[in-house]
Amino acid sequence: RKMANYFNQTKQKEIAKPKSNITDRQMEIVKALSKGLSYKLVADELSISIDTVRTHIKKIYKTLQVNSKIEVINLYNNGKV
Repeated sequence: RKMANYFNQTKQKEIAKPKSNITDRQMEIVKALSKGLSYKLVADELSISIDTVRTHIKKIYKTLQVNSKIEVINLYNNGKV
């Protein structure tokens, strides 16, 4: 019983963790990417430069530990971001 309770508590702690530590602006970029927008269109939509979008993308990749836009979109679509 003690072991079952221990693993049950551990599982609940994992569920309670926040999904990710990305900023609100980075989340806006992820949402725009999930709509199929290019970096240029994301920049235009958010009124920022394309270089700023690229900087945010690099930080998003590092935070989410992914290597491509497709992986970011998949995480977003699966509710893990």
